[in-house]
Amino acid sequence: MAPKNEFKADLEFGSKGFEVKELQQFLNKNGFVVAQVGPGSAGQETNYFGPLTKAALKKFQQAFASKILEPLGLKSPTGILGPLTKQLINSL
Repeated sequence: MAPKNEFKADLEFGSKGFEVKELQQFLNKNGFVVAQVGPGSAGQETNYFGPLTKAALKKFQQAFASKILEPLGLKSPTGILGPLTKQLINSL
């Protein structure tokens, strides 16, 4: 589960850039599929953080709730690539 590069920026709905594409690639490669076909699917990742990226990231956060959500007192995933989510992804 290793990302190509360490994620540094916080990312959320509406974010754009190469780190969004790398996030989509990480999610797709690790079973948190952004899209089955078309933009966002494996091999067709994009630089835009839209609703499909947010939904896939929420699934990742839920799967690792004890390390991402519970320390913050959250019960539901946020779909935001914030400090704890980045720390976990960067450590995998």
